[in-house]
Amino acid sequence: MALKGSLGTATEKGRRFTDGTNEFDTVIGPEAEVKGEIRGHTNVQVWGTVEGTIDVDGLFWLRATGKVSDSVTATDMVIEGEITGSLTAGDKVDLRPTSRVAGDITAATLAVAEGSFFEGQISMPDGNGEAKVVSYQEKRVKPEDETENDDK
Repeated sequence: MALKGSLGTATEKGRRFTDGTNEFDTVIGPEAEVKGEIRGHTNVQVWGTVEGTIDVDGLFWLRATGKVSDSVTATDMVIEGEITGSLTAGDKVDLRPTSRVAGDITAATLAVAEGSFFEGQISMPDGNGEAKVVSYQEKRVKPEDETENDDK
């Protein structure tokens, strides 16, 4: 089944929001250096370097080779590279294992992978401007040898 999400929003329950996005109108290549603002109603993928603010109504994807030094505002974000500046997402920020973030994050949902680096403050408001509590239950089962060691 092919997913069609206009701005990176998954249309099938349980799928990653990036699964619906395979097209990026704006791509900054690995050898490119941009100084200035990037704005628009578009999905943006950065493999290179951007010095300036980014404000897009769509998915912002900072690839592992990418670097951004200023604030980023987008509907959703996937961060694999390095960013120095604040992140503000209308919905979700996903920090992947290679990400390096020095700045504050504001998002309704935040995913932080093991191995990622983050230094800053996190704000997770709901639609009323208040923090949203999300419960989480570990679904992985401990191996027998670890369970036995816990009892000692």
